[in-house]
Amino acid sequence: MWAIRVVAIVAALGKLGIAMASILTVLGATGLAIGLVLQGKLQNIAAGLMLLLLRLFRVGDYIEGSGTTAGTVNEIGLFTTRLTKADGIIMYVPNSLIWSNAVTNYSANDRRRVVINFQAQHSLRVEHLLDELKHMVGAKIRASCKTRPRRGSP
Repeated sequence: MWAIRVVAIVAALGKLGIAMASILTVLGATGLAIGLVLQGKLQNIAAGLMLLLLRLFRVGDYIEGSGTTAGTVNEIGLFTTRLTKADGIIMYVPNSLIWSNAVTNYSANDRRRVVINFQAQHSLRVEHLLDELKHMVGAKIRASCKTRPRRGSP
């Protein structure tokens, strides 16, 4: 609709004797200025659409990006993603920043491997050690010993 109006106005001004080249130059410069102003916004919109469509992470996931971008996802918007950091501070991150950098999603898998090095007496059995560890953390871990324990210094 706007394109038809612009063409009609340019044609009418051309009939009145105003040079078409200068009008088209002004229109081109205006279009370039608008494009440069909206470049960041359009980049955030495109990144927001990609995040919403590809579902790299969901609301409630804990993610970590580049720099200090880490927290629990509260909202994925068209322009920004809202995170709550570990200290409770809410952070709004532009979607283009998330999309253009590597993101680690710690909530994607239901299991994680945690390696804890500790020393124990050689006379203790592995099953007894696992029972003691489960008791210490409130029996909320699923521990298994699929490999033989190392004896001696690491």
